[in-house]
Amino acid sequence: MPERIQGSVRKLLNFVGSYRHVVDAQGRIQLPKPIRRTLAGDGQKVLIVTRGLDGCLTAYTLREWRQLHERWQRAVSEPEARSERQSIRLITSQAAESAIDAQGRISVPSDLLKSVSIESEVLVVGALDRVELWNPLAFESAMSEVEGDFYQNGDGFVLASELYGELDD
Repeated sequence: MPERIQGSVRKLLNFVGSYRHVVDAQGRIQLPKPIRRTLAGDGQKVLIVTRGLDGCLTAYTLREWRQLHERWQRAVSEPEARSERQSIRLITSQAAESAIDAQGRISVPSDLLKSVSIESEVLVVGALDRVELWNPLAFESAMSEVEGDFYQNGDGFVLASELYGELDD
């Protein structure tokens, strides 16, 4: 269902799944077909790639990046917002625009790939409104940290109820 944002109807992006791909010598990464379909259906042909949280790179559509930009501009207008300005400076100084080529690939600068230890292989992960690029071993390690608590200790069910609301009996 479309979500209303600032008076206009906005189609929700839904990037899901994880896909292993090769990084070629020029730093190009093949976007998985389901992610390309989502982008094409939304008319998106460019991604903004920057350092993400938790040890990955994050790729935003131009629409999502513009929304972040608007939020950031409002947040940094106050003189006391120094730490916010520094955070934004860090994120934007490491960002790169990457057009999706005819073969469905994006080019990621080598310094960004190195910053998260992505070498010859990448795990492309759909994360709802953005795409994450991970070193496969780093992703596996990050997920193993939370997986036990999520499934075995019931933390996942607490989180699920927070995200989805209480289930009706």
